[in-house]
Amino acid sequence: PQARHVPVADHAQVKAAALAWIERLKQNKENMAVFYFCGHGMTWNSNTTMLLRDFGRDTNNLIAEAIAVDQMVETMKNCPAIYQAFFIDCCRTRQDDLLEGQAVIGTPAFFLTPRARQHAEVRRQAVYYATSDDRPAAGGKNRASLFTEALMEGLSLVAAENETGSWVVRTGRLVDAMTRLVALKPKSAGGTIQIPAPKWMHSFDFNSTKMPPEVRTYVTAKDPSKWGELHLRCVRPSDDAELVNEPTDAEKDPFVQWELPLAQDLIIEAKLAGGATVTHKLSTGHPVRWVELGV
Repeated sequence: PQARHVPVADHAQVKAAALAWIERLKQNKENMAVFYFCGHGMTWNSNTTMLLRDFGRDTNNLIAEAIAVDQMVETMKNCPAIYQAFFIDCCRTRQDDLLEGQAVIGTPAFFLTPRARQHAEVRRQAVYYATSDDRPAAGGKNRASLFTEALMEGLSLVAAENETGSWVVRTGRLVDAMTRLVALKPKSAGGTIQIPAPKWMHSFDFNSTKMPPEVRTYVTAKDPSKWGELHLRCVRPSDDAELVNEPTDAEKDPFVQWELPLAQDLIIEAKLAGGATVTHKLSTGHPVRWVELGV
């Protein structure tokens, strides 16, 4: 595919992009506003702040090239777009001591006054932070961050529901999906459990998707410390077919992801190094299945 130039994310470039984005959103109230940030961040006075490329260059105001999330979300309530989603993928560790005496943090990329509203309908905002207040967010070498990996899996499959007859992802359900997906990867998170944190959560249809022919299944253990001792099998009792036969790896995150046949009654076996075997019955169905083995 053809390469696409991406501007450097300094304050001037982000401001220019944000203003162009706002102008597009003003054209129709049914436009959906989607804001995604992935980079460094911090929290000051309970306000999470996105740190841009030129953060710290102004020696008289080290936090000038930063954008406060709360201010941005609040001013977006004056944007005509009814549906708005914000994905903030950064650390939220507190820096109150470093910024003591600072009255205002950062420089807003834009302001919208009430005159810009155009209509009186409630703005439905969904704000997702990659991690909880005063906690770091894990990245990864040569891979997406944990939050972004979970976001993409959630939007494409894991958070989908079909209560209306078609598969859609709603913003409320996406929170649960991302939380479960990130929790699968404590090693990638540096030995801790990273917990995505929602804020200003209105639930609305975000996107539609299609189901694959197979069923994604996530298999974990009740005691993650025993994960590397297990040997896993998945069999179909109706014809004794063995669908999976593999050892676990203690050096990786304590879960496996399988793609299993749809609408099947299966048995998962986990054999411990000492010889004991634990079994789990599974009926497969979309969108995904979660299995916690009792070991």
